[in-house]
Amino acid sequence: MVNPRTAYGSNEIITTLAFLDVCDDHVRELFTYWNSRRAGRTMPLRTDIDPAEFPRHLPGILLVDVRWEPLDFVYRVVGTREVEARGSNPTGKPVAGNWFGSDEERVLSNYRYVATKASYLYDYDRFMTEDGHFLVDESLFLPLSFDGARVDQVLVYSHYEDLWRKALL
Repeated sequence: MVNPRTAYGSNEIITTLAFLDVCDDHVRELFTYWNSRRAGRTMPLRTDIDPAEFPRHLPGILLVDVRWEPLDFVYRVVGTREVEARGSNPTGKPVAGNWFGSDEERVLSNYRYVATKASYLYDYDRFMTEDGHFLVDESLFLPLSFDGARVDQVLVYSHYEDLWRKALL
């Protein structure tokens, strides 16, 4: 497998299946699950997804509601690892102003792409947290629908590597 740290620059957004050649196994596993639930459709229905079928991924899960007119995104479910990484729980709050990553526009742009294209997106991002940790964040954005036509939710899985802590070991 190609190492994304050498295959890509410090930050990379991939909207093709090429990300499967470089992503962490956890990310690949969740994509494989989501892809199997599509059953030939653009995206699975929300009811096709059963969190009990991927329990080891739940701490890194975000479920974000898509609101249309105007387009907006609100955190519905935030996994425990996500809450810990952020230092707070953004459940019920808009993504704008409560994001986690290298910059707000990048985060919002990822959500807009997935919602308007009804397609997945992989984001490899390196950034410094407010407390001085240098993180590598692999985030997978996956569209979900209630009716099979419009994106109503985005399922996000983030896999972090804390390079600061790793250097201390």
